[in-house]
Amino acid sequence: MLAEYEIFVRALEEGSLSAAARRLDLSPAVASRRLARLEDRLGVRLIERTSRRLAPTEAGRLVYDRAAQLLEGVEDLEAVVSRRTTQARGLLRVS
Repeated sequence: MLAEYEIFVRALEEGSLSAAARRLDLSPAVASRRLARLEDRLGVRLIERTSRRLAPTEAGRLVYDRAAQLLEGVEDLEAVVSRRTTQARGLLRVS
């Protein structure tokens, strides 16, 4: 579910669903299906798509603001946890 929100947020930030898919290492078809699944689950259209650009709907702007904050919080959480790891990681070779 979080991945669907990430696709949505990145699509608006990048200006296209294809660019968002590349950034997230997905095919455009997979990104499109996941965005459609999110819209279906929420029961609203989030993005108005034209051949030239993407524009958020009113509901899309609301979802974008909250989802962007959520994703930023997850990134911060991961950074905090990684810094707190005190165990050595990686390969150690002694000769």
